[in-house]
Amino acid sequence: MILIIVPLLSLMTIILTHEWGHFIVAKFHNVRVDEFAIGMGHKLIAIGNNGLEILWFGRGKKKVEKDGKVTYKKTMIPLTTKVISKPKFCENMETTYSIRLLPLGGFYNLFGMDDKDSDNPRAFSSKKNREKIAIVMAGSFMNIVLAFIIFVSLLVTDISFTTTISDMTPAMKDLGIKNGDVIVGVEGKNIETIDEYLYHLTLALRNTKESDITLSVRRGSQKHTYTVPKKNFENTTGFGFKKDTNKNPFHILKNGIFKVFANFKITFDSFGKLAEGEVSANEMSGIIGIFKIFIDSFKTGLSKGFIYAFKNVIYLTGIISLNIGLMNLLPIPVLDGGHIARYSIESVTKTKLSPRVANALAFIGIFFLGSLTVFFMFNDLKKILLP
Repeated sequence: MILIIVPLLSLMTIILTHEWGHFIVAKFHNVRVDEFAIGMGHKLIAIGNNGLEILWFGRGKKKVEKDGKVTYKKTMIPLTTKVISKPKFCENMETTYSIRLLPLGGFYNLFGMDDKDSDNPRAFSSKKNREKIAIVMAGSFMNIVLAFIIFVSLLVTDISFTTTISDMTPAMKDLGIKNGDVIVGVEGKNIETIDEYLYHLTLALRNTKESDITLSVRRGSQKHTYTVPKKNFENTTGFGFKKDTNKNPFHILKNGIFKVFANFKITFDSFGKLAEGEVSANEMSGIIGIFKIFIDSFKTGLSKGFIYAFKNVIYLTGIISLNIGLMNLLPIPVLDGGHIARYSIESVTKTKLSPRVANALAFIGIFFLGSLTVFFMFNDLKKILLP
């Protein structure tokens, strides 16, 4: 059970952080937020202007009209919401806060986001384009902030590593690499963090066209380049690395920022390699694949103790939060990036997009994302069922 709860909690944290970003900036710009929801589907519990509501399934009365007569027949009420109390403080609540049946995702409803009620000063559609962009961008910004907080927290509480070599296999020593060398490049790609080293090393090892990998190291003020056979990396990263024992707050904050930007670079590099065909789309994961990554990481960590497993999941939460933040900024209709592109174009052209064009673009975006979702779902299932 815990193997299901752990990834659910992590993904809910990421999504809620994203939606909270939109919510808080909308409130800041005096946009009325009609609902802020955790989960999807029917309301389990909600509190707002209507009072305290709960999910209801029970007996009720159904109106029946026959031969001009109206009667009420007792019947079972399907899933619906029933107001059980209306405290006085609810009368002044403009936002309904709800927890919904399916623990996947979340959403916020802004008054006037459908381009109606544009004359109302509290409608989203009445705001200036720069305010709309700030509201839409806030979700991804909060995902990046969450990742930064996680990385910094782990740097404070956990052991982190530099790219300075402290140990190596005998095969690496024979090449002339020395302890104290700092790895600065893999296959011509600049390296600043251990994450970048592992990422580019993995990509290089997957490249079946080459039998060797080029490593660049800094020794003192000099740079040296070595050609390393791939067999030297069998079941190993090739090196042991020096621990980063500096717990100075400014050093930790700097490294947290470096870690965020390093993962930016990794994500954009992945998109580039996907476009160039160096990375197959089959290697990408959807929601099922992400769940499996969380579960595998947690199970691997459990072999070393619960705390280690917990840290694995926290780290993954940071990585995925960062990636979701960046993905949402892609200029695809219905994604935040698509809205940002629209409002930016409207600002430059001083012309508002017609509802017909906006709806057409939204349909294209939904179709594209829906197709990707189905592709990733089948791809994930294939990898699980036919490894």
